Amino acid sequence: MYRPSNTIIVLSSAAITVAIMGALLTALRPTQDASPANMPLASQPMTKQFRDDRLGVAFDYHGGQNGFVLLTLPATPEENMSVGRAAVYQKSTYEASQRGNWAEGPESITMTVFPAPDVKDAMTWIEAHPGETSFGMSYGPSSSNPPADIAIGGVPALQWDVDGLYSETYRLALVNGRAYLFTGPQGGNDKDPLVMEYAALLNSISFFPTGLLAADSAAPAAPVCPDSVGSTVNASINEDIPSPRCVKVAPGQSLQITNATQKSIDVWLGPDKGAPVSSKLRLKPGETGALQTLPGDVLDYGVHHLQTSAFAGPAIWMVPTGAKTEQPMP
Repeated sequence: MYRPSNTIIVLSSAAITVAIMGALLTALRPTQDASPANMPLASQPMTKQFRDDRLGVAFDYHGGQNGFVLLTLPATPEENMSVGRAAVYQKSTYEASQRGNWAEGPESITMTVFPAPDVKDAMTWIEAHPGETSFGMSYGPSSSNPPADIAIGGVPALQWDVDGLYSETYRLALVNGRAYLFTGPQGGNDKDPLVMEYAALLNSISFFPTGLLAADSAAPAAPVCPDSVGSTVNASINEDIPSPRCVKVAPGQSLQITNATQKSIDVWLGPDKGAPVSSKLRLKPGETGALQTLPGDVLDYGVHHLQTSAFAGPAIWMVPTGAKTEQPMP
């Protein structure tokens, strides 16, 4: 009969011992759960901040691979007078919508900012902008079912629900001559990531003064306000009416004025009554010159008027430039 050698027996016993010890160590090793605290660092949602010094608002959102993505969207002042737009999407849902052929965009949290220099009452603004507030979709007349009084960023605001493509809660605050409209999913599901993100975002909002001269109105009275292309916007001061009557100016563009009258004049940026916010430009008859101060450095979004020592100046409609897209940190 064949008998294994002692060397082979010793080696076999050692192998068995190692296997048993390995199994014991595996059994005793603590199991790592999948909570955010135990995720790899790159996978954990991380707090990021959106801040726009021209819009006077800031808020936090959670980026990262398993977080959310924030997009700044083009404003549409010609359509609804908006001057700033941002949307927060759950990153996985947004990426799925970009890969597929979705008829509608994914559910999101949005912020839209409008100039409202001459509005003091939030309910008045809501009723004057039914297309933006969707107020009648669930409430009907405000006298029978008014929005709820709340606070956002430490200032009074109004809140109402809308049942459309998605069931959403709208919130509006009037601050520093602007209307800030926030939309997001209705509450009730504490396990929905977007619901939780909306609540956290609202709690982080802060408003602050921009230091810019407030606009006279949100929209120009002139029926036509042509687009201005290039780095310089041109206008003429005439003895009857300016040409054009209204000019669009975006941050970064300069304003060049021609004196088409027979009299020397001064032109400057500032309120109708009050201290100028730019140096005065003296123009002789027939002379053309550019203001040293860029309008976007001192004028808030909305409609202002070029001040002159004689004759009428054009309306200056400060509008935003294009918007960039921001992706969350990996």
